[in-house]
Amino acid sequence: MYRRALSAELRLAGLGVERERRFEILHLGECIGRYCADLIVEKTLIVEVKSGPLLDPEAIPQLVNYLNVTRLPLGLVLFFGPRPKVKRVIRDSTREYPIISG
Repeated sequence: MYRRALSAELRLAGLGVERERRFEILHLGECIGRYCADLIVEKTLIVEVKSGPLLDPEAIPQLVNYLNVTRLPLGLVLFFGPRPKVKRVIRDSTREYPIISG
């Protein structure tokens, strides 16, 4: 529900949005896994939408992996819970580790 509403609002604002975009993880030309991004905005930003009583501590490492696989530069984890949170991740190819804030 949150994903669909966010997608509709972003499109209304004139942004390009892909919902539930599937990616294959390749190693030596062989598919070794797949994942599905909640939202891709303007072919630049991955948005992962989470909800529940607590934000899963694996949400940020998961997003970092998604950014590395897709080579996209920006990611957001939007947590809709008792205390909403936003975590921002920037993948900079010149740095060893991503920049995480929020």
